[in-house]
Amino acid sequence: MWPPLRQEIEQVRHQLHLADADFRPVGQFEWAAIEEKTYQHFCKITHPTVRPIWLWEKLKDDHWVAALDCASWPEQHLPALIGTEEHVFLSVNNSHRFWWYEGKIKAISQILEECTQLDEVNVVSKKYEWLLCCTHHDVLVGCGAAIVQRMQTLAKDLGCPHDLHVNQPAIARPAR
Repeated sequence: MWPPLRQEIEQVRHQLHLADADFRPVGQFEWAAIEEKTYQHFCKITHPTVRPIWLWEKLKDDHWVAALDCASWPEQHLPALIGTEEHVFLSVNNSHRFWWYEGKIKAISQILEECTQLDEVNVVSKKYEWLLCCTHHDVLVGCGAAIVQRMQTLAKDLGCPHDLHVNQPAIARPAR
């Protein structure tokens, strides 16, 4: 039996009449590979079998990283940051368990607007070029140069560039 979050997402998906091409749960034989590739590409892994629950807390130093403090509900900015027709992976976290989906940001945004049981939301480029985390602290955390650039533009458009904090990759920093 699916937990309440998965049930809620599935109910909303059916209410919105979303086609699988726009939004679908990732199959049980696919999600483990997607999750592990996300961890390996973006996160510092300190133990062979333990994986971080909050991805944004364990991001690697060799990626551009930005954090934007949002007044509330950071998920509302997904369409502005990612093209509405772009296919991405989505993981939602509830009770320290990730549930994986794939779809277009437009459909993902519609789903997320209706969900009440979310802890964390992570959006991953299907080419693993960037990761965007919507934290339970109402902060957007982006990892990867492309998403950091988009976050810089969003912060300027929102009139809050001072709320955006950017760290460049350790490999790009000059030696001291």
